[in-house]
Amino acid sequence: MDDYIDRIAARHLLFLELVDTADPVELLKNFSTNYMRQSADTPEISKLIVKDCSEPGPYLDYLVERIQPVHRSITLVLERVQKTGFFKHHNPESCSSS
Repeated sequence: MDDYIDRIAARHLLFLELVDTADPVELLKNFSTNYMRQSADTPEISKLIVKDCSEPGPYLDYLVERIQPVHRSITLVLERVQKTGFFKHHNPESCSSS
């Protein structure tokens, strides 16, 4: 799992270097495409993540901690896309958008 997360992070962090200069919508498309390719290349990992994230506990806490750098990079891109008006603002803590 650590190797998989490291590979995702390495791929996403390449895009993050462009966050200040590239078109935010294009960056989001690249992030999405990259994620889908990674998932297609290793479908067993997606199944493990779904299983491992279904119950609270130390392993879930560890996975969340490990994935935080990737999450932060994607959040930056999503915030930039929202500023373009392409997406509505969404509060992830609720089920509604504002």
